[in-house]
Formats: sequence, C-alpha cells, structure tokens
Amino acid sequence: MSMSLYVYFNASRAPDDLLLRLQAMQLELTGYGVRASLLQRRDQPDTWMEVYEGINNAADFSARLAHAVARHDVASGCGERHEEWFQPLGYTPQS
Repeated sequence: MSMSLYVYFNASRAPDDLLLRLQAMQLELTGYGVRASLLQRRDQPDTWMEVYEGINNAADFSARLAHAVARHDVASGCGERHEEWFQPLGYTPQS
C-alpha cells in the first residue's frame, strides 16, 4: 500500500513562471516512481495543489520534495505551502 501527499498554497502572487517550475519539479520527482499532478480550486483558481501518489516511504519522499522545492525555487512568491498526507483506510505505514 502507498500514501498520497497533497500540497496546497495560494498562487495569487506567484511569479509568471511558477507553473513551468512546478512542472519541471514534478517531472523530476516522477523519476522516483511517484505519480504527480497539479490542480487548482474550481471556486478559487489562485489556490493550487500539487498531488503525489504512490509514495512508499514518507520520510524519503519528504526529503526529496524539500530538495526539489529548493532546487526549482518553487516556494518563492507563493503563499505558505500546506502538506496533507493520506493513506488507504486501515493501512499502517512502515515509516
């Protein structure tokens, strides 16, 4: 069983190239075997969400994500990033 990570933030003050940087970052992270996508709220289009699915080791992926966020300068210009971890019901992760 694997976990999913949802990262949401306000992109109202984001630089014009933020979408390109997010796409490059997610492409890099898919190299670790996860599925990645980007969403925006239907009723508040400035609220964006990164979705990562198929995560087997939360600590390992969190470290990889932190490095990727810094490397692609994703956090600059956008609001605070909020992380929400989900897992299948009844699943107990190993890490």
